[in-house]
Amino acid sequence: MLDQIITELLQNQNPDGGWGAVRGKRSNTETTSLAVMALQALAGRTSADNRRRGIEWLVRRQNPDHSWPLNQTVTAGSWTTALAITALGASVEHSERVHAAARWVLEQKVSKPGILA
Repeated sequence: MLDQIITELLQNQNPDGGWGAVRGKRSNTETTSLAVMALQALAGRTSADNRRRGIEWLVRRQNPDHSWPLNQTVTAGSWTTALAITALGASVEHSERVHAAARWVLEQKVSKPGILA
């Protein structure tokens, strides 16, 4: 069963390196972060290339203010920054990026539950 899940996850990776919520849909930060974390947990059973491509997608999508947008349509920093931080947190080469993003998260003021002001 786990092998089927891994196969499905790898087959759902988009050509741009990210993952969408549904196969063939546009890549987004939430799904890509979760997929990268799953592949990291399954490192002995999956290709390093798929993880690398997912990480590269996240790196390319980080905003200049160090946040991550939900997707290409909604480009403002979002709650998905926390997921990207978690996905990249184990990578020493991205530690500065992760720390800057964490600072961005800590500076946010919430106007309503789940909505950044």
